[in-house]
Amino acid sequence: MPTKLFTELPEEKRARIEKAALEEFAANRFDSASTNTIVKNSNISKGSLFKYFENKEDLYFYLIDTAAAKMAQETAAKVKELPSDVFERIKAYSELEISYYLAHPSEGKLMTNFAAERDNEIAEKIADVCVKKDILLVNLYHSDPIDQKELLKTLLEYRDMIAPYVGNVAEYLEKAVKEGKTILLEGQLGTMKDPD
Repeated sequence: MPTKLFTELPEEKRARIEKAALEEFAANRFDSASTNTIVKNSNISKGSLFKYFENKEDLYFYLIDTAAAKMAQETAAKVKELPSDVFERIKAYSELEISYYLAHPSEGKLMTNFAAERDNEIAEKIADVCVKKDILLVNLYHSDPIDQKELLKTLLEYRDMIAPYVGNVAEYLEKAVKEGKTILLEGQLGTMKDPD
């Protein structure tokens, strides 16, 4: 977490550092993100950055916490209105989260990178952080924690129910392209016609 020195910076300077770090971690996974790029884009020295944060990992988890807190705060009212059925709740929450990230693309990319981290050391720390965040979210939303085994069982049941109706989209698209067919993609946000 940031040092007291960082929290005492003028708001404009803190925001500039946070924005530069967010953009760098949104564009790159943890191991590829460059503190040199962050300091260059925030117009501070590298020494200053490490007076504000213990290390790169500390800055990374601060950004994750900040992005998660911002999303939780902005979506809290809608989360309380989610359906009680587990499958419907997951679907509705996913739509809410996607809508939020479309409105806040840098946070969306950051959280996508966070979820996709595979580096063993950082992935283990992420798993620990996620357990702690689950406890915080349960308290924030005043709901019972989800039994992960029960959730997995329910999701597997739904998977088995829809499996006969799901195909490999990549195979269908590849076949259509080879046959010179027009491809029409339809989705929640509208329709896009790609004549290739």
